[in-house]
Amino acid sequence: MAAIRWIVAGGLLIAVLKLRGERMPHRREWPSLTLLGILLLGFGNGAVVWAELTVPSGLTAVLVATSPFWMVGIDALMPDGARLTLRRTLGLVIGFAGIVMLVWPEIQVGEGGRAFLGVVVAAQVACIGWAVGSSYARKRGRGEAKDENVLITAAFEMWG
Repeated sequence: MAAIRWIVAGGLLIAVLKLRGERMPHRREWPSLTLLGILLLGFGNGAVVWAELTVPSGLTAVLVATSPFWMVGIDALMPDGARLTLRRTLGLVIGFAGIVMLVWPEIQVGEGGRAFLGVVVAAQVACIGWAVGSSYARKRGRGEAKDENVLITAAFEMWG
């Protein structure tokens, strides 16, 4: 049901932007926008929404706070990516510790077991989706999408 809402919202946003006279992406750009939508909205947001149905939001926040680790790691694996340095690693660890401290009072792991493991996996799938999608979007932005309207990009990601 939520996916249908995303598609309808994306379609409505595209229609409004088209009526305003905004330049629409060429058909050859649609597959990359669809892939971004799947990675960022489908895996990223979808997995977090599912996780939030099962565990408290504080715990989900801590699980999602691993996202920068995934982003830095995936970027380091790319041919033109930034190397993993001691300073960057310390920044990640300090930032993660800060998130844990902020939500510590809310964290309630509860019963654990398979359901909890599923939530952990879902949150990491979300982080990986965001990391791969962000890396792909950055690479894509250097090429075909330099003058693209951000709202149109988001609408096509939702619609695709």
